[in-house]
Amino acid sequence: MNIPPINLNSSIIEDDKQKTEAFNDYFASQSNIDDSNKLLPRDDTPPDRRLSTIVFETCVRPLLEYVDVVWDNCPEYLKAKLEHVNYDAARIVTGATKLTSLRLLLAECGWETLQQRRDKHKLLLFHNMVNGKTPCYLNDILPDQFRNIHQYRTRSANNFPSVPCRTTYHMKSFLPSTVRLWNSLPQI
Repeated sequence: MNIPPINLNSSIIEDDKQKTEAFNDYFASQSNIDDSNKLLPRDDTPPDRRLSTIVFETCVRPLLEYVDVVWDNCPEYLKAKLEHVNYDAARIVTGATKLTSLRLLLAECGWETLQQRRDKHKLLLFHNMVNGKTPCYLNDILPDQFRNIHQYRTRSANNFPSVPCRTTYHMKSFLPSTVRLWNSLPQI
């Protein structure tokens, strides 16, 4: 074995057996949680807020939002777990405690809840479907707008008829829930 010499406590150790013992002693002492604060310097400086925000928005949030329009009908407890990740990230970025309100944290960071972001993503995809900017297999599943069903000029001409659903699971799926969101938008 050819381990290069190491400098430990101002003395150079060249013997391989002594180097191995020094490494073992160091890592054995690191495994003791009570002593770890003595061996490693502690950094009490808070993380850079701008950098933490950039890391979250570019590395973590895309994972939380991957195909979110499809899995938005997952059980509420799973949505709550994802929202908790968003909450923890906001706490890390702001340096707040666990007792801080989620609403206040997100307002301070300028973030939205993941549910609000999922709703926006669903509406954006639906808008693209309505305007023919998606593949035809998505355009074909759209129901006709009210203006295409009858010739009368009504306030709800841009709305869509609700999609009939027999189960709650289907009612929470993409098309029925997004039609409800679309119809609830203010008319222009």
